[in-house]
Amino acid sequence: MLNVYSVDSIIILRAPAVPYTEWNEPIAATEETVKGYVEWKTRLVRNLAGEEVVSSGNVLIKIDTTVDHIDKLKINSVEYPILTIEYGKDFSKVWTRIYFQ
Repeated sequence: MLNVYSVDSIIILRAPAVPYTEWNEPIAATEETVKGYVEWKTRLVRNLAGEEVVSSGNVLIKIDTTVDHIDKLKINSVEYPILTIEYGKDFSKVWTRIYFQ
């Protein structure tokens, strides 16, 4: 059912576990392209620190791997930090709603 709405191409920029090499050079983030639904809707959400922040939209995706708060979303060539991640279940399919700034 969710596959019908997955029309937007979203790139997840995965942050490396160790951000710098032994010579203090930055390591590039890896990119993973997924299909999902982008909803541009302003909403108040809570971040990791528990503060209320304004989210400019959210993404609904179906992926098997987990997404972390240090990762970023790239939508239409613009990078957005992740504010809140919600995991849910729709029968046996797992979906993830990610709120971005």
